[in-house]
Formats: sequence, structure tokens, C-alpha cells
Amino acid sequence: MADEPQTEADREQYTHGYGAASQYMATRSAGRQAAFFLPYMKAGMSLLDCGCGPGTITLGLAEAVAPGEVVGIDIGPSEVERAIAFASEQGVANARFEVANSYQLPFPDSAFDAVFAHTLLEHLTDPDTALAEMHRVLRPGGVIGVRDSDLGGLVINPHDETILEFFKVREQVWRSNGGNSRLGRQLAAMLRVAGFKRVQATASYDIYGNYENAETIREVGNIGEFFARYAESPQFTERAQEQGYADAETIGSFAKALRSWGNHPDSLWASSNFEAVGWKE
Repeated sequence: MADEPQTEADREQYTHGYGAASQYMATRSAGRQAAFFLPYMKAGMSLLDCGCGPGTITLGLAEAVAPGEVVGIDIGPSEVERAIAFASEQGVANARFEVANSYQLPFPDSAFDAVFAHTLLEHLTDPDTALAEMHRVLRPGGVIGVRDSDLGGLVINPHDETILEFFKVREQVWRSNGGNSRLGRQLAAMLRVAGFKRVQATASYDIYGNYENAETIREVGNIGEFFARYAESPQFTERAQEQGYADAETIGSFAKALRSWGNHPDSLWASSNFEAVGWKE
């Protein structure tokens, strides 16, 4: 029997994978990553979180709209399992999670008051289709909030050629997987094309460093270890060599350099992000 034809979702490749990335995603919160969207949340709203990962942002959104219901979806079953467990552990009753993809949302038209997506569109081969689906399930008068990174604004200290080469190769692998590591700057335009009105755009930085100000700056060692594990992962090493982006010796130097950089007392990692908010009329 012939193989079943692949759907758009089947062809998607999450560049970061679900190993070290899951640990990093578990440190995210609505208070940081969804700060631009929280002012539009009201008690009793229904909300859809697309690409929810382990659910840490989702639960913060659930608190903001309680007693309204929040639904988190992710294409990764392991992430949904983690999100369900986390919600149970935290005793959050107004959030539920399910496996689904953003190209074919399993919800009727006008089902939600709000839709949120954090660092999802940058990994999709067809983000416009996903935005069209988000527009469909949002009720008239509802609000959408999206946030994606943009490597064009990445800042790293101290200067290290090996680290910079790693991020260059990482961006090439990202692009070869069908994503766009510089999508953030396009978000506002994409929302307008998808039919959203009164679109507002902002930008912000996620900053990590080995400093005492834990409220705004997290340990850069965590980022160094996250990227080191990614540099050692098959989805990176095999893709980079297959595409001729770097040889085995160069790739082998990345993890060591990243861990050394992460432990340097003056290390700083700052990634730029863009946010956009729009309404369905």
C-alpha cells in the first residue's frame, strides 16, 4: 500500500527539537514573554494558545482570564503531556491541552475571544496559513497577540568567533528546515495581510547574563548549556553537515565554546523579539 501523503504539519521541522529546548521553554512565563498581551486580557475571556509547549506561559494566561477557559495546543505529544502534568501540579482548573496543529485548528469559527502564539510562526513553512486559521477561530471583536524572535538583533558578549560561527550555522539550519529566524520584523505586516485590524507593533529583548539582577536578567549559563546541547544534537549536526554549512571539526568546537562562554563572568546574551497585537472586526 502506498504511503499516506504528507500534510503540511507532517513536513514541519522544529529546529530546536524537544530535548534541551523543552527545559528552556519551561522557564518561560506570561509575565515576561506575554507581557505585551496581558493588558488586553479580561476575566471570563476564552483564549487559545497555539504552540503552547510545556504550558508555562499558558497557565499565566489562564490566571489572567479566569474563570474563562484557556486551551493550549502543540504538535508535540510530549509537550502536551508535560503541559497537562504541569497544570495538574499547579492546580489550574481553567486550562486544558491537546495535540493539534495550527494549519487545521480543531475548533469552530469564532470560538475564542483571544488567540496567542509565542515563537511559533518563525518555525513554520507557511505561517500565513496558520494566521488565517487563527483569524477564523477568533470571534469578531477578538484580539490576537504574536511574538517571534529576530536574529538580526542578536547581541553577544564577549566577542568569540566560534560562538558567532555557531549562530551563523544555526540560522542556516533554521532556514533549511523551512523556518525564518528573522520573521519577527514582519509580524505586523503579516497580521494585516491575514485580515486583522488596528495592528500594533512593539519590540523587546530577552536578556541573559551572570549578574545579580534576577528580575530582568537570567543566568547566561543556562543559555550556554541549552545551545551546547543543541549543537551536539543529531538534528543540528547531521543537517549542518548534509547541507555543507560546516565540517565535523568546526561543529565539534561549538559545544565546548558555548559552555565556556556561558560560564564567563562577563557573558551576555540578548535576543531581539517583535510583538504584534491585532483585532478581528
